[in-house]
Parts: sequence; structure tokens; C-alpha cells
Amino acid sequence: MKKISDKVLIKYGKPFDMRVLDRGVEWRKEIALDQKHLADRMKGNLNRLDACPICDRAEVSTYTIVFGYPYGKCGFCGHIYCQTPPNAFAIENLYRSDSLLKSAQSKIYLDENLFLKRLENIARPKVNFVQDVINKLGINKSGKWVDIGSGAGDILLAAGELGWEALGVESDLEECNFAKSKGMKVLNEAMSEKNSASLLCDAQVVSLFNVLEHLPDPKGFLANIASALKEGFLVFEVPRHPSLSSLSAELFPDMACRHIYPPDHLHIFSENSIDALLKETGFNVVGKWYFGQDFFDLICSAGANQGLGPNSVWSAIAGIAPQIQQVIDDQGLSDSILVVAQYGGDK
Repeated sequence: MKKISDKVLIKYGKPFDMRVLDRGVEWRKEIALDQKHLADRMKGNLNRLDACPICDRAEVSTYTIVFGYPYGKCGFCGHIYCQTPPNAFAIENLYRSDSLLKSAQSKIYLDENLFLKRLENIARPKVNFVQDVINKLGINKSGKWVDIGSGAGDILLAAGELGWEALGVESDLEECNFAKSKGMKVLNEAMSEKNSASLLCDAQVVSLFNVLEHLPDPKGFLANIASALKEGFLVFEVPRHPSLSSLSAELFPDMACRHIYPPDHLHIFSENSIDALLKETGFNVVGKWYFGQDFFDLICSAGANQGLGPNSVWSAIAGIAPQIQQVIDDQGLSDSILVVAQYGGDK
């Protein structure tokens, strides 16, 4: 469902059966255990946050504890954040292919068969939405699209199909090489204050799909992007709260492997914390897409928590998950949001 509100294109729902990606109860048990082991190994490299990293307020209450990591909820902006995040060195090692502390999630993206499924069911719909927003504004040209944290390159491929000059920036060498094998142009580096101006000065679109939640300072990162851009669009997808997946993390913290889970996800964003991120950077929101996999997340976590094996009733319920998810999305309780913002600042 789409609607236009105050010149913002808003969309709810993205029908998708997660079983296409071989997800289920057994997968949840395996990946959650991998995630717990990684979280345990990181506990010697943690910092402590005493204030919200978005609004800098110290009004915080514990929302949930996952694998021994407390997640606080800001009493002012509603942002949920890991109160004991890994230090900068440890975070860097999560996303390096030669690291012993590499993220347990990385293996998901380098499977050839899953790549094609993700391209068709995830990347193309997202890039098409961005294009719809840009077209609605009467801008019918394409130019340079820089995808930061480009991973296996599915977004780059989808953007290129629409005529964009797609460039990826990826710190993981293995993922970088995988994308290059698909013909994508990717730089094996991490974007920083030192290289942002050269990477982004002529970009029309800068995208960060599932990136900001991994960064210790998402506010500073976006400010750095804004200072490098001359004009164009910022696109980012982040996990959001309130959502059914947030409740799932409260109910089944030992089954965490998406949404609220350490040491990867350090932030879960509220509408207010997103607004605060964009407030002083000169970006105006022109598109929002609310979607998620909350219901499937919930039944997988519940099944894994109870040691559920193959079950015809579970399978039948999983089969109608997309329809149930649409209701959740329509009610504003989805676990993800994709934001398109146009740069409107003056240099």
C-alpha cells in the first residue's frame, strides 16, 4: 500500500516468505548459538554508554538483556541502544574477512543461490522504491549511486539495472571480491572522514542498507556524509521500534540473531531518533517504507526456544506469515524502515 502524505511517499508492507531463504526453526537455533558465542568472545572489548548516542540524554531504562548485553531505551527520544557496545577496534574486526571475531552473519551473504534470491526478493524492490520516490519528485535522471557497506553487491546490481553508475564501498575483502565477481565496481575500504569527500562529492544517491545500526556513532557518520554531498539523496534502512520484533527480543532473548542482537546491532531506531539524526544535517524526508519479518521472527524464536522440530501446524502458520505481516506493517509495528531523504542544505 502506498500513499502520499505531506509530499512524502509512504509505503507499508513487503510480502515475502522467509522460507525462500531457507529460514526456519533449525536455522534460528544454529545462527542464534553462533551469535551467542561471538557475543561471549567480545566481552573483553566493551565500552560503557551513560547517555543516549542520538540525543545525548541520560534518561534511560533497561529494555532487555541479550547474551548479557543490556539494551537501554532512551526516555526522551525512544531510541534503543546497546549500553555496553564493543570498542572501535572490536567493531572493525567484526567486518573484516581475516578476523577471528568476524560477524556470524557474514556467511549468509556469500551463498551463490541465496544471493540470487536476495537480489530478486530484497534488493530490487528496495531500489525500485528509491527510484519511485525520485521519479515522484520529477527527477528522471540517473547518475552515481554509492552504496556504503555494499556487502555481496545485490543493491549495486539492482541499481545498475536501472541505469545508475553504481559504486560499492565495503570493508570486508571476501564480500568485496564476491561482488566484483558479479561485475560490480567496489572499493575495499571503510568510509571515513578522510575519504568521504572524494567518494561522495559527485554522488546523486548515497545508500546505507542495514549499516547505521552497526556503527558506534551513527549521528557523526551521517553528519560526515552531509558535509561531503553537494546535492542528492540519502537512503538508509534501519531496524525500528516499537515493533513486534522488539517484543520478540524481550520474550526470547536467547534466540536473538536479528533486530536486537549483540555485538552486531548497537541501535534500534524510533521515529524520533531518526528525526533527530536528520535534523541538523540538511536532509528532508521524501520517502518512507515500513516493512518487516516480525511475525516470522516471533514464531521462529518461539519454536526454537521450545525445541520444536518439524511440525505441520508451524509450517501452516509460517505459510500465512506474509499476510499477517501486512497487518503488522499497516499498524506501524514493523521492525524495519527504509528512509529516502533529499539533501536541502546550503554549503
